[in-house]
Amino acid sequence: MDKTEIRVIAEGGWSYAGKNHECGKRFHIDNDQVANLQKYLDDQVIEVVVPTRVVDEQDRTKIITQTVDQVMTKLGKADKSAGIRVTDLYDADPEYVDKGGFSSFSDYAKQIYLKDAKGNVTDTMKKWLSADKAATSMGEAIDSEGGVLAPAAFSRQLLTTPVEQAIVRPRAQFVPVETNSVEIPAIDASSHASNLYGGVLAYWVDEGTAGTASKPTFGKITLKLNKMLVLAYVTSELLEDSVISLETLLPTLMGNAIAYQEDDKFLNGNGAGVPLGIYNSPAKVTVAKESGQAATTIVTNNITKMYSRMHPASINSSVWVCHNDTFPELANLTIAVGSGGSVVGVLREQVLQGVPVFTLLGRPVIFTEKAATLGSENDIALVDFGQYLIGGKSGGNVVNTSIHLKFDQDETAFKIRLRTDGQCWWKSALTPKNGSNTVSPIVTVAVRS
Repeated sequence: MDKTEIRVIAEGGWSYAGKNHECGKRFHIDNDQVANLQKYLDDQVIEVVVPTRVVDEQDRTKIITQTVDQVMTKLGKADKSAGIRVTDLYDADPEYVDKGGFSSFSDYAKQIYLKDAKGNVTDTMKKWLSADKAATSMGEAIDSEGGVLAPAAFSRQLLTTPVEQAIVRPRAQFVPVETNSVEIPAIDASSHASNLYGGVLAYWVDEGTAGTASKPTFGKITLKLNKMLVLAYVTSELLEDSVISLETLLPTLMGNAIAYQEDDKFLNGNGAGVPLGIYNSPAKVTVAKESGQAATTIVTNNITKMYSRMHPASINSSVWVCHNDTFPELANLTIAVGSGGSVVGVLREQVLQGVPVFTLLGRPVIFTEKAATLGSENDIALVDFGQYLIGGKSGGNVVNTSIHLKFDQDETAFKIRLRTDGQCWWKSALTPKNGSNTVSPIVTVAVRS
């Protein structure tokens, strides 16, 4: 009967069949007994010694192939009750799970192009297309519209570029959505005048006195995923010849497009097929303009009154979101100090986390064209984006290609499809315990035109 050579590799040796074998010891066992030692092979207590001889590359490949085939055949015939597991370590490799076996985003994009345009499905693409939920944690690799799911690493790459420039997404709360929608519990409270959380009230009582039962009022926030498409055209020459250029081009262009459209709707969306933006939230507080205030202006009292209407718990998380046109007005704002007539500027430049930024009353200022122009409502807003919920698929994005859309120009169209939604967690502004001025995580100033 054929024999297989075994070598002990555990430093503490190996105890088997009533005998102790020290590290490095070699001995032979019958081939049909190899499967019974699988546990020790898995635990790296022993190893199979493959006979060596001087061979050329072709013979070496043949020997390795035959050895692997023999071992896999024996394991396949092993008694299942013995607990022998046959797994494809390629699927279990974290690098594969993260990147799908592709070396880079450009390699992934090029192989999609080869599959769709030329019918050339590489082994790597075949492996990815056959990936199941257990291997990828994202479900099937082919979606209902024929798109190829992007591996997690490349989905992150598409969102990494814009997140460094985006306003809302890096500051908001992300909610994974497994189906088409998700309902988030929310406290339905509009006033602290008589209770908390829509009904909860604590009591001071004398000894032996029973308390009065109370309960909170719960509402819900529904995030229903909306579809966004990102389309880019790439020449065949770039796909076939300039892999390095493609690696820089596609993620940057598509990432910037994602950032721009997401921010626009997270700020301005009306909730009809798009996210419900910050500026359209029912929780927004709008501060009235000053009496006699000129058109297209911002005065110091606008800023201080907006600040006073920010919910106290949100002040340290808030940022000012301003249109570029507001800068000259903000730069000229001052506050008088004492009775001596000296003034200090309201807009100041500070260094936060090592980066120079403008601040208003100590809170960072973000200038963006997505805010309304000077004099309009929403030209300046104080916002705590931590109270904004963004729902989306945690698995990744879907990529489609087409050579037909611009066939005459020899260009391939790449389309990325994302599904996302967003809205403020608050259902309304809040009336504080004392005072009648409502507070909110979203504060703007009324029209001045």
